[in-house]
Amino acid sequence: MQAAVSPKGRSPLIATRLNAPSTAGRTIARPRLMDRLLDGSTSRLTVIHGPAGFGKTTLAVQWRTRLREEGKPVAWLSMDKDETDSLRFLAYLIEAIRHAEPSLCADLLSLLESQNEHIADFLLTELVNQLHDYGEDFYLFLDDWHLVNDRRSEEAVVFLLEHGPVNLHLVVTSRSRPNLPIFKLALRNEVTEIQAADLRFDLSESERFFHDLEIDPDDLRALLDTTEGWIAALQLALISLRATGDRESLLRWIAGKHHAIGDYLAESVLNSLQPELLEFLLQTSILGRFCGALCTAITGQTNGFAILERVEQLQLFIIPLDDEREWFRYHHLFASHLQRRLERDHPERIRGLHLSAAEWFERHGFAEEAVSHALAADDEEYAVRIVEATAMWFVERSYMATLLGLVSRLPPARLANRPALQAAIAWSNCLVHRSGQALAAVAHIEDYMLANDIPADHAIAHEARVIRACIEIFADRIDGVEALVRPVMTHPEAVHPWVAVVAANVLTYVLLHSHKYGEAIELQRTMTPFHERTQGPFSQIYGNCFAGMAAYEMGLHSMAESNFRQALTLAREQAGEHSHAARLAGAMLGKMYYEYNQLVDAETLLEDSIALGVEGGVADFSLASYINYSRLLALRGAEERAIIILDEGQNTARQLAQARLTNSVSAERMRLLAFAPPSTPGGDPSQGEDPNFPDFSDGIAAQAWEARRIARIRLSLNEGRCHDADALLDPLLDYTTRNGQRCVMRSALVLRALAREQCGDVRGAEDAMLGALDCCEAPRAVRPFLDEGPRVVSILERLQDHARARLPGAPTRPLQAQIKRILDAGRPPLAHRPPPGGEIGERSASPSNPTNLTEPLKDREIDVLRLVGEGLSNKEIARRLGIGVDTVKWYLKSIYGKMAVGRRTQAICEARRLHLID
Repeated sequence: MQAAVSPKGRSPLIATRLNAPSTAGRTIARPRLMDRLLDGSTSRLTVIHGPAGFGKTTLAVQWRTRLREEGKPVAWLSMDKDETDSLRFLAYLIEAIRHAEPSLCADLLSLLESQNEHIADFLLTELVNQLHDYGEDFYLFLDDWHLVNDRRSEEAVVFLLEHGPVNLHLVVTSRSRPNLPIFKLALRNEVTEIQAADLRFDLSESERFFHDLEIDPDDLRALLDTTEGWIAALQLALISLRATGDRESLLRWIAGKHHAIGDYLAESVLNSLQPELLEFLLQTSILGRFCGALCTAITGQTNGFAILERVEQLQLFIIPLDDEREWFRYHHLFASHLQRRLERDHPERIRGLHLSAAEWFERHGFAEEAVSHALAADDEEYAVRIVEATAMWFVERSYMATLLGLVSRLPPARLANRPALQAAIAWSNCLVHRSGQALAAVAHIEDYMLANDIPADHAIAHEARVIRACIEIFADRIDGVEALVRPVMTHPEAVHPWVAVVAANVLTYVLLHSHKYGEAIELQRTMTPFHERTQGPFSQIYGNCFAGMAAYEMGLHSMAESNFRQALTLAREQAGEHSHAARLAGAMLGKMYYEYNQLVDAETLLEDSIALGVEGGVADFSLASYINYSRLLALRGAEERAIIILDEGQNTARQLAQARLTNSVSAERMRLLAFAPPSTPGGDPSQGEDPNFPDFSDGIAAQAWEARRIARIRLSLNEGRCHDADALLDPLLDYTTRNGQRCVMRSALVLRALAREQCGDVRGAEDAMLGALDCCEAPRAVRPFLDEGPRVVSILERLQDHARARLPGAPTRPLQAQIKRILDAGRPPLAHRPPPGGEIGERSASPSNPTNLTEPLKDREIDVLRLVGEGLSNKEIARRLGIGVDTVKWYLKSIYGKMAVGRRTQAICEARRLHLID
């Protein structure tokens, strides 16, 4: 897949495919076709198809110009030769839409680099949602669709046609009728189709085309009959007549040469050119696109720019690809003829021309095109060197899919003895959770070292061990990892900065999960200069997040928040608002926002991070996303959706074989059971737990045990076995106290307070709660208390009363302030908080008593809300209700204000919770 950037900056390759080409040669207005297009401008699909040279692209460009003059947003994407990569196609599709409307598709492109097998489905769904919310008519042109040779790319367009909003209009040009649901759309009157017969020039159009040449009307009819209105042939005839002026011989010849007219006219045009200009055309015909400097490089003619201008003046089927007229291509028919003539007349030159092109593209940072020309020259070794030279540039910027796509084009036999390239391949696969492929690449490195007697302290040996260590932590294992990376940390300056900082990040992770939090934070501080020497932001983002995790576990929430915020800012500035890196950092900061009860901010970040799925980095990011997002949904009243999110977490854990994530999701499910109706699925997630406290060799195994133990404690509390729950807490509190896990201690002490409250030990419950409040330097954290239910509120209210009465053992002033903050946050009606005299799980609102509304909804507002719940767009709601789109938006604004929500999904969840809609 072509990267959005290259080692020397942003690649013009993206821009040239996103700009509609200027029309080649003479064009005329075609009102009969334009009227049909305008009449069908609201169609979901417009198809313009016909053989080569029939003016499909020219007509599409004219319509695009008309739409843009009317102020309509129009995206254009030209298909590339042999379009066989669906992810590459999606990358260009997303960039084309963003190019036309910057508010759409922000940073979706970076997600493709994750190589997640489900990322295409997610991106298409997100694209549909964004276009739906955009609301205005949006036109997407796909030019030369016949070049697409990939089933998944076709399915992506079918998805947009079948699921896209009514304001999305697709326009497809193709040499053949595309394999799209045309018949189905035609039945619904949602397709406009222009075929070859429609595209042929008629007599009036031909007269306007040849208006400046003196051609007898009968001769023009003969020419039109012979060419059957084929526009490319008419264009060639025009050029030939201008060049030779021999109208009689041309018309006599074509009268009996119908089937070869294209070749004849092309030869006639070429033979009329000066030799040096013909030579220029033949040499540059091997290029898919070209600029003046590139033409100079491969032809040896110093005036490449001037010759291009001359070619354009002669209207020799040259098509500008950008507004600056820097990049061009030849019309496909003309290029094919030039290539055939080059192969016929000068076959010995072709390899050298491709090599010159490869060298120019490599020098200017266009790796994909450099590789293409090197392979066309049958120089596989050169192609491998090109990829090897740029491989780590892609890795350090997280363009894993781009690199792996380039590698897939290379002959495998030439890769085995390339340790530097194998290291880049290993890094790319490791970072997208492809451990098997990553280990295979490391094995190639180790085989090379063995065969060449490379010592164990060589830089490539260190790198291989760091890659193995990285694979281990991504699999949620730390046993033996420190031994792999410690040698690098002894002399980090002896290896590449990337290797040094990844080794430091891995060691930080090991220290974090060995409860050596202070060491972890200090290590990241000392590695700051090395982070600054890396080319991309990814390693520093991970380092900040790991340091933040260590601070969080120590109970230093302000320090943790600062680290996570720095990571997110860096990710957004250097990788993008919705990039993979931003979603990782966002998961951790979203977790903190949730604990602070900043629910809108938390929802924005967690909703974004949940899309990572199995590509969520180390397990800690997945834990933050799944657990806290499910809690937020449950708090909104969307219990079913919360369970679905936990199910997704279980599936991710199963795919990655991560026991820690499995157990934590199970424990969270058990927490939900305490507040949900009895029918909510659950089971006993603590089954199989060792009743005795194991002797853990690492903290990750301990956390898996802790999660199972917490689930078992909650189950005991749910069943009223308070003494069992209290006993189960002893080893958990002993372990967490000994190892300084302040946040887990806080959770355990809150559970102890609930257990003792249930057993009737009021003083014991209050003491445990005071201990929980005092565990962390986190005065803003309220949800860790409120999420355990209304009994926590009762205990806190008693403590507040003790403080007011100045009783012995009352909380200190700082704890009093914290208690007040928690109680204030808990006073608005919560989805799980029972009404006075009610039971846990009872609904607190009904249509007649919508207690969560600032004022009742009007009947028309409920009508709008019901249609939103059915998934209709603003435009569809307006049509259904017979009102304007702006009126729909006004109703939604009123609804959001009354329901105290900010998004459509929140409004639907709240409306269903209040039984306002089904």
